[in-house]
Amino acid sequence: MTVFTPGMRVECRNAEWLVTRVDAAGSNQHQIVFCSGVDDFNRGHETAFLTQLDRLKEVDPRKTELVRDEPRGYSTARLFLEAQLRQTPLTDPEPHFEDMSAFTPMDYQ
Repeated sequence: MTVFTPGMRVECRNAEWLVTRVDAAGSNQHQIVFCSGVDDFNRGHETAFLTQLDRLKEVDPRKTELVRDEPRGYSTARLFLEAQLRQTPLTDPEPHFEDMSAFTPMDYQ
């Protein structure tokens, strides 16, 4: 049984997480592992995993391998960048509702 400690990096549900806190879950065999997202898709998200339900695997940073984007036209990288842009908050102070067909702004808005 792996004992998880704060500061460890783990992989669970195909994502990488940083362990922030660990609590006992009823017995000495199971733990509640509180994590913060560290990879590009879950950064900023907080969650908790139960070791009796989820399979957590310790990530050894020395074994990290860079993977080349093989598809023609870098489609994987382009999809990743598009997803990142969609999650980026708008920085314009004025909201733009022209393209929202289901929304009709009123004069007082």
